[in-house]
Amino acid sequence: MAVNGDKPHVVCIPFPAQSHMKAMLKLAKLLHHEGFHITFVNTEYNHKRFLRVRGPNSLDGLPDFRFETIPDGLPPSDPNTPQDVLSLRESIRKNALEPPFLSLVSKLNDSSASGPDVPPVTCIVSDGFMSFTITAGEDLGIPVILFYTLSACGFMGFYQFRNLQEKGLTPLKAQSQMKARLKLAKLLHHKGFHIIFVSTEYKHVLTVRGPHSLDGLPDFRFALPPPDSNATQSIRKNPPEPFLSLVFKLNDNSASGSDVSPVTCIVSYDFMIFTIIAS
Repeated sequence: MAVNGDKPHVVCIPFPAQSHMKAMLKLAKLLHHEGFHITFVNTEYNHKRFLRVRGPNSLDGLPDFRFETIPDGLPPSDPNTPQDVLSLRESIRKNALEPPFLSLVSKLNDSSASGPDVPPVTCIVSDGFMSFTITAGEDLGIPVILFYTLSACGFMGFYQFRNLQEKGLTPLKAQSQMKARLKLAKLLHHKGFHIIFVSTEYKHVLTVRGPHSLDGLPDFRFALPPPDSNATQSIRKNPPEPFLSLVFKLNDNSASGSDVSPVTCIVSYDFMIFTIIAS
């Protein structure tokens, strides 16, 4: 058995979201099982959430499997609620995490600061979305391996995105996305569900198909939230007020009518993450 000073030392840093962290932690455990010294890097926000839920000593680790933290570049937020993913991605894009990460790895390579039982860092295994680690690795002369935690299908989608874009196959037209969601709504309606299908004003098809084309049935209706001048900014809000107001209205019999049952579920497009907050 090699002593700690002779072990290869891997720094693992996931994207600070639950599924990414779980996948990276599994890889870190496998590497540790194979004899690697592991430093697992969380953001301070996620580290505190772990400690609060699992106890103050839950992340003490082992002598050769340690947890470290870096700030995420965002202002303090409520520890009981998830962070805004879009703001987090923007912070990472602006390399707000690079200086503290660079400082941490430098500290790990300084035995006077990290201790004699911590071997020098020999490799960085980084989530593929944390690209600032490449620059940090180049500055310190440490190789970096990018680990993509998403599915093989999702990875190929990202890998081939430029080719799809050049061939005009992406981005998908708004109409084709609406068609897919409308098919799902029809299937649910066929199974006995009351459906409210929400469409933003600029996507609405009334101007194309006529003023009564989306009148629907008593239990399959089309709803239009109040217009927002900037759709992209609207999606970034948590949650956009027009959508929240609409759902409140649907749950108010005096506003929606006695034949509209209370909302029991929201089926949302995966990029419309604000609906999670609204629910």
